[in-house]
Amino acid sequence: MNSLFSILGLLLLLEPIAFLHDNITVLIKLDEKALMKLKFISGIIGVFFIAIMIILLQASTYQFGYSMNYISLNLFDVTINRGFVFLFLLLSFVENAYFIIAGIRYFFPGVGSFRHGSGSEAESNHTVTPKQLAAVANAAKLLQLGPNQTKALAYVYAHKSITIDGFQSLCPETDRPALEQDLQGMVRLGLIAAKGDKFIIT
Repeated sequence: MNSLFSILGLLLLLEPIAFLHDNITVLIKLDEKALMKLKFISGIIGVFFIAIMIILLQASTYQFGYSMNYISLNLFDVTINRGFVFLFLLLSFVENAYFIIAGIRYFFPGVGSFRHGSGSEAESNHTVTPKQLAAVANAAKLLQLGPNQTKALAYVYAHKSITIDGFQSLCPETDRPALEQDLQGMVRLGLIAAKGDKFIIT
């Protein structure tokens, strides 16, 4: 168990080094989507490793060679203050939780975006009111908007603007040129207007 604890700790230590400034893309050619997927999966695995290490710490105190506040890691022939170990695990948990949250926001950008609200409260939180949702549905039906365009219109109502990158996150299965055509079609219909690299509601 001591060796397992040491190996898991080493992997958790190497993880932030691998993703520091996305250095892993230097060794492996990854696009943004693949890199985010790797971080997301890495975050889940990292949290699992942390849980195992905490269980090992609690269940095998004597086997790990505790001497008051120290842990002896025989695999590396080192002795570490137990407080530093728990601090390391806490920081690792924060890092991996960040990877998981970033992955959820990247692959599921609509999660929690379309909460119901009313009046100025909904506007300040960038939420979609039932009236706005009805307007989106009516516009999509009357103007014969495609599914991707309907998503874009709902997103603009919620966030006041959309970029092509944000649109691609909403519709990852559609290629970029097709999404650009969808946005330009909405511009021609007068639903949105181009402003710099964003498209805002008109």
